Amino acid sequence: EDINNMINDLKDKVDSIDILINNAGVNQPNKPIWELDKKTFEENINSIEGNKQNISSQDYRSLISYAYTNEASRLYNEKTDGAALRAIRFSDQACIKFPSDSKIREQNRVLRHNYEAQIHNKIAVLVNSRKTSDAKALCESEIKNLGTTKILAKDLQRLSQMRN
Repeated sequence: EDINNMINDLKDKVDSIDILINNAGVNQPNKPIWELDKKTFEENINSIEGNKQNISSQDYRSLISYAYTNEASRLYNEKTDGAALRAIRFSDQACIKFPSDSKIREQNRVLRHNYEAQIHNKIAVLVNSRKTSDAKALCESEIKNLGTTKILAKDLQRLSQMRN
């Protein structure tokens, strides 16, 4: 209604409107979305959610998918302890919230697979260093974190058959 009133007022003041630009937006740092911090991400999600009725359902799904996958990537690439697991947990929640979003589900699968491969490689280094008990403890711990996965289940089976 406000926009229609503004356009009608403008038509009364000028002969014709050649172009009208809507410059409304969210005031945020001038950075790519994957470099935004958690607070800014949450502000953007709140803005998308708050404007859901003003955008098409396809655009809404695209914006949500883009925002959540980029935030998970940002979390995964942080250079802090536990960053990958935080990204996976975040991605797990996005999968629960948006179960039909194929991009979010695919990213979750890739994040989990990459993390599982990293753990598998750490286990291999420990085994090659003859630290089988440490390797087994790491494997069991990560199974608790990730749930049972094919690679880690196979690693645990092999480690259980080894002697220290």
